[in-house]
This record gives sequence, C-alpha cells and structure tokens, in this order.
Amino acid sequence: FASALGEHWHPGCFACDECREPLMTDETFKFRTADGAVFCPPCYAEKHSSKCSGCGFALSGRFLRYNELLWHEECLVCNTCSAPLADQVAYTHGKNAYCKDHIAEQLMAGEGCPDGNQPVTTNKIVAGAHGDAVLAKDGQLRNAQVGEAMAAAVKFAHGTYDTLSQTIPITDTSLSSASYAAKFSSQFTCELSGFSVSFEFEEYAPAVFRDIRQMFGVSTPDFLQSMSDKPLTGGSIGEGKSGQIFYFSWDKRFVIKTLTLAERQFLVRCLKDYHNHLQGNTETTLLPRFYALFKVKFPKEYPMRVVVMHNVFLTPDPTIRIQEQYDLKGVLDPKKRRVTDKQRAAGVTTLKDLNLTEPIRLGRLAQLFNTTLRLDCRFLMDHGMMDYSLLLGVCKSPPDSDPACSRLFAWQKEFGGVLASNPRTLYYLGIIDILQEYNLKKMMEHAYKTSLTSLSGKDPSHVSACQAAVYARRFSAFLTAKVADS
Repeated sequence: FASALGEHWHPGCFACDECREPLMTDETFKFRTADGAVFCPPCYAEKHSSKCSGCGFALSGRFLRYNELLWHEECLVCNTCSAPLADQVAYTHGKNAYCKDHIAEQLMAGEGCPDGNQPVTTNKIVAGAHGDAVLAKDGQLRNAQVGEAMAAAVKFAHGTYDTLSQTIPITDTSLSSASYAAKFSSQFTCELSGFSVSFEFEEYAPAVFRDIRQMFGVSTPDFLQSMSDKPLTGGSIGEGKSGQIFYFSWDKRFVIKTLTLAERQFLVRCLKDYHNHLQGNTETTLLPRFYALFKVKFPKEYPMRVVVMHNVFLTPDPTIRIQEQYDLKGVLDPKKRRVTDKQRAAGVTTLKDLNLTEPIRLGRLAQLFNTTLRLDCRFLMDHGMMDYSLLLGVCKSPPDSDPACSRLFAWQKEFGGVLASNPRTLYYLGIIDILQEYNLKKMMEHAYKTSLTSLSGKDPSHVSACQAAVYARRFSAFLTAKVADS
C-alpha cells in the first residue's frame, strides 16, 4: 500500500475525482488537490490552472505577465500589426497593447483607439512560466526563490499540507537494502511572489537520512522547523573552485549545498557504508553529517541536486564570532594553498594550509582527534574519496560561561565546539567535501600536473589531485603535526 493525504490506499483505489483514473504511477502518486477533491495533473490543468487572457485556455509552459494579466506568448501581440510583443516593451492605450512602431499612429489618429481619451502607459512584459522558476528577463527567481520553493516542498513532502497541492508517499519505517536506493518523486505547485510555480521534487533514501538525523539528535519536527518554517537563505556560489551554490536554513542550523550528478550518484553508491560508519562512530566522527538528499527540477531548467548538512560553524550563542576560518587539505603548494594579503583585501575570508602558523591546541582531545582522523581517513581511502578538507573555525575570545548545549558529541562539547586553554581558544572543526571520487578525470589531472611540476623542478608531492590512499596519508600527517596536546 501507499499513503497520501493522511490515509492508506491500495494503489488502484486512489483515483482522480474527475476522470477516475488511478493516481499512482511507477510507485509514486502524482496528483493535485483543489476544493477538497483530488485530480490527476491533466484534469487539474483543465479545471483549475490559470487561463490565458487572450485565448482563454489553460496556461502551460512559458507565459507572459503583462498589464497585471497572464498570456500565452503567441497571444500577446500588437493590436495593429499582430507582431509578438514577448521581446520588447509594449505600450497600453486604453485596453489595447501596441508595439513601439504603432503606438505613435494611434496617438496621431486620435480615433484609432476606442478609448482615445485614455493616457498611454508603458508596461514592462515580465516573462515567466507556469512551473518555471526562472524569470526569463532578469533571472532573479533561480537563486532568490528556489529556497522558498524547496522549503515549501520539504514541508509538504513530510506530511504538512499548508502550502502545496501534492504529496509524497510515507517513507519506510524500517531500513532494508531497498531503503538505500529508495527514491520518491512528486510534482508540486505553489505561489512564489505572485507566480504559480510548478516543479518536480525528489527525495533520496528518506528513511536512511531520517535515521542519520536521529543519530545526531535531530528530530523530524526540528528538521522541518529549520528547513521549512521560513524560506532558505543564501543562494551564492562558495569561495571554492567547485562553483556550487550554498543555501542556509533560516536559523543557520543546516547548510544546503548543490551537487553535481556524479557527486549525487557517488553518495547514493556509498550511502550504506557511510551510514554504517556513522553508526559505529557517532560520538566522535569528523565526517560531514548528511541529513537529506533532494533534487528540484524546474521546467526548461537543469535539475538542482542538493544535500542538507550540519553547519560546522553553528554556535549556540549569537555573540560568538569566528575570527579565522581555514580550509585545510594538507597540500603545501605556496601558489594555491596560501591566501595573500591582496586576496584578503578583495574579500576572501577562508584561509588555507600555509596561512595556519599556530598549532591547533586540542589539549586532552588531541589523542582522540588523531584516532578519529585515522578511522575517518580509512573510510575515505577505502571508498576512493579525495580532495576533501578539514574546515576549521577559530574564536579567540569565547564567552566565559557556556550556555546549555549538547554534550553528546566530542567536537561540540563547549559552545558547540572544542574549548582549549593557554591561550583560551574555541575551535569548530569538521571534514567537508568528501564526494569527489578519484576517477578517470582525476587520474588524468594527476598525471598531467605531476609531469608539469616535475619538469619545472618542483616537488610533485604537492599536487592536490592524487590517489585516495596518498591523499589520506598526506592529509592525516599534516593535521596530526598541527594538533598539539597542550
């Protein structure tokens, strides 16, 4: 059976109220609701979709908003020459629209317009789409409102019916081998800044990621509150070379990062082993905590795949300020692993290996850190992962009193981090960017850069792209040397 709208159904019994066709296809319900009834997408479009102001038929695909009305592209034309107005500024005289070549004729004729005494106004045509999250003219919706769409989808996908008109079947209640490959898809429609936006939403292995969240004390209500009470913020490209886009939950508890198709496939492939590793090392692991894996697809756009992660720099006290942050790979290339004063002045905030001149004083946790690092690096090496980093945040003036916070996890003991003395310093740390596989592309990069470096008389061991085992040993050796026990 499957579940929808808070009820359980045989697949053939949950049907469209208009055409009576079953609503379950490929083990996924695809339907919309309106006025207490459920419809298949075609029937919903016929009865409830927005209508074109020109022809009166339902809008689908790309449309235009002009003079506070919606139009098919082919229906919005100049009243004189019937030229399409989609790619130009239109002029309104009375109730009619004109291109710039013929509005002057109407003004000169005076009687050419039935409402000749009405003033002429210039109206900008805004291109959109019934289900397209991109405004064709200025592209503002892609980053500014995808967070709003995703928050609404997460809320509805987990059983809240406030915003959208479709749902995803309830996920598995127990884990099995099929749970790691499970994928639930649905199509949603919601209102975003006055536009009716439809998009496809997919959730991967929801039961597995729910179990991971529970391991780290994140309940489903807490997850939903952070992810969907308010739109996601951010939408900017990170400082790294990946070009991926980063969002944050409104309370900064979670980081949402876009993934490439290869990264998403790699995560799904390794998911069972990753889950097992977290189960065996919940209190101490430095690996990123992946809490959900989604895909959002807007019509005529490439899919956006995102992973939801724990925010390493989350602090329970808003007065805590992280003065320095580092991205540490264990690579000592002076050209690539040092942020210069000029780069800092240009706004680069994340420092690199050669900028870290002081030891990381973890005190009594130094031995635990080194043991955990070896275990985590063994996992990363065994799965061919490379190009990852230790994200390190340094607060040199932590508060005197520690507010109540979780004590269950080794690296979040004090103020959500690790408090060191002599001098008094607060560290936030965790491994990030583990989804790069040492694949054919990286092999070719390694061969090319090694040859180039050797020919120039430099040390080829500083080449970042290398075999997973070499990368893990170099990474571990660098950090072990940087960590002090006093």
